[in-house]
Amino acid sequence: MWPWISGSLAALNLIAFLAQGLDKWRARRNCRRTPEATLLLLAVPLATPGAWAGMHVFHHKVSKSSFKWKMAAVTLLNLIIAAALVFAAGRWDWV
Repeated sequence: MWPWISGSLAALNLIAFLAQGLDKWRARRNCRRTPEATLLLLAVPLATPGAWAGMHVFHHKVSKSSFKWKMAAVTLLNLIIAAALVFAAGRWDWV
């Protein structure tokens, strides 16, 4: 079961990472942009490491403090989700 979980998390983080890069690419070409809400929602399912990495690798939205505060809130939400999952896994380990 763990290979599926780690593979899923890797895929979610890769998607969040690439979404940051794609939006930066579109911004440079004056194309239709990805809404901030979409970028934040892509980070919600335990994919904030990928989103933060994408922000810094592509230098995308790193100077926008309002977006960084929202990403910090999403990161906190992810920590709560991860803690709940670890707690639930430990509690149901006997099943």
